[in-house]
Amino acid sequence: MLVRLLTLLVLVYHVYAAGICDRKPKGATGTPQLTGNRYRIVIASNPETYTPEQIYTVILQGRSSVVEDPNTFNGFTLNVEPAEKPSDLSVPIGPLSAGVFKIIPGEVNTKIDENCPNTVVHSSHTFVSKIEVWWKAPVAGTGCVLFRASVMEQNLWFQNDGGLTLKLCENQDLDVSGQQEKCCSCNEAKYEMKFEGLWTRQSHPLHFPDNVWLTRFSDVIGASHASDYRIWRVNTSASAGLIEFSENGNTTVLESEIKSNRTRTVIKAKGVTYPNITGKTFAVFRVDPEHHLLSLVSLIKPSPDWFVGLTGFELCDSNCSWISERKIDLHPYDLGIWEDVNYQTKNKPKEEQIHKIDHSNIPDSPFYVDSTEKLKPMARVHLIKSREYEKNENCQTDEVTRSGEDEEKLKECTKAEFGSWTNCTIEECDPERVRVQFRQFEDSIKEFCQNQSIRIMNEERCEVKCAPWKTPKPVPTTTMCPVTQWSPFSECKPKSCRRERKRTLQKEEDRYLRACGNVLKTQALLCSKEECAQAKSKSLLYGT
Repeated sequence: MLVRLLTLLVLVYHVYAAGICDRKPKGATGTPQLTGNRYRIVIASNPETYTPEQIYTVILQGRSSVVEDPNTFNGFTLNVEPAEKPSDLSVPIGPLSAGVFKIIPGEVNTKIDENCPNTVVHSSHTFVSKIEVWWKAPVAGTGCVLFRASVMEQNLWFQNDGGLTLKLCENQDLDVSGQQEKCCSCNEAKYEMKFEGLWTRQSHPLHFPDNVWLTRFSDVIGASHASDYRIWRVNTSASAGLIEFSENGNTTVLESEIKSNRTRTVIKAKGVTYPNITGKTFAVFRVDPEHHLLSLVSLIKPSPDWFVGLTGFELCDSNCSWISERKIDLHPYDLGIWEDVNYQTKNKPKEEQIHKIDHSNIPDSPFYVDSTEKLKPMARVHLIKSREYEKNENCQTDEVTRSGEDEEKLKECTKAEFGSWTNCTIEECDPERVRVQFRQFEDSIKEFCQNQSIRIMNEERCEVKCAPWKTPKPVPTTTMCPVTQWSPFSECKPKSCRRERKRTLQKEEDRYLRACGNVLKTQALLCSKEECAQAKSKSLLYGT
């Protein structure tokens, strides 16, 4: 009897865990009909993938050839379930293994199904053209999920076909799926890392900092490392070194954390800053079969605690060889230290985990996008393999199994003194300027030393001293940079759902020429939902 009861409970659990609930809307009769694309499921901002444990707005809506007159429905079910078995065996399987639905405050037409917590249903038979619900994405390793909806329209109901099924897969931007515990290549490799800024007023116009001369990416800090280490991870708290780096720009603690773990090369590259924020900065690093992953971070300034970077990026492919070249677009992440959605404010401290920024539902955020747009990357990393160190007959590089002679050479490398500091120029009065010094290797061991994992350069910021005829970069004002009156706001633009107004400079003072170029010349405001709908309808009607 006990065995039968346990068997029954197991069967019930598996049915429940698989999300197999009655998806027929309450009150519907007969068999489902074909929708003819009358309804669809969409995710606000149209993300191509989901970020684990982030919140999204899921919309079930009517469609029509006439924008102002969409199809309406008076009953529905909306269900989410895993599309496949999770790739990570530690991911729990259960009724909420595909994420959690949450009712949006004020959304009176929805409720969670009492018997199926992974399902949202109608709370009344009022006719509506759409419903919205929040969905918190599942944990990392879940893989793809399926949203399925059934819709009731008076005496008819529809299920599955057309837009009533939506598949959404986990974000693999960070390349975690291909990580190996140890690379199967016997060789070592040297890479050049190129970091390129893409953040401008043109690429990210919404709420772009007024003080454009403050915009920059901090120094790029990173490492090539083993599989059991990360400089940062999504869904974990920032380390003390990362917090110190974010708050004060000091990398000492972070570099100490990196060096104390299983790393091969510590990476440090000069940041890119205004007016060359779309410039490039470079670094060189080494990888080997044990240290085959790459992590790095660069802070977005000004911002509360935002950054771009890579974590555990795999450089060794499944064919036991090192990838030749790869370009990776970088999107913003939040360290979880300060609570705010603007570049230049810090409202109050918070204690959250590191997460990818998704402000698709927050108009005040610079990362707000509507359903027709996709957020552009803020930076890009370009990795190029510059050299590979061939294995010897013991499947090891000569640098790994060093001879006694090489050990002596390495000692000489580390004993080499640093040379003189380069001069600090005062022409630009630039507080970001640095000076550097290099190790002075003997010619006989110079090439050998430069290929070892030792520090060959020191860098420090210059003390800012302006020449008597120079002044620090001024803050532009309308007094020193006279401007025309603002033009009237334009009509609502259908693609961006924004209206703009512009002004121009009347005259640029020579001594303020650089600063005057940064006076705000364009302002944009979001249109209301009604104005946006009218603009899009007009665009469809007249083909504008």
